Amino acid sequence: MQQQQLKEVEEFLKNKSNNKAKESWRKFVPNSKKIYGVYLKEINKIVQKYQSGGFELRLFY
Repeated sequence: MQQQQLKEVEEFLKNKSNNKAKESWRKFVPNSKKIYGVYLKEINKIVQKYQSGGFELRLFY
């Protein structure tokens, strides 16, 4: 069950990714290896969907 959810989250992040957001994230986390480049507004949408799915997820403000 969780494996399927992880795949869905990863697919969501890939679909919502954009270069402008990637560059923004690189400023805050310069040594990161993998950046999807998704704005927090979009991330919060997926958090609400999977919050009760067994993962500890929090909304970002």
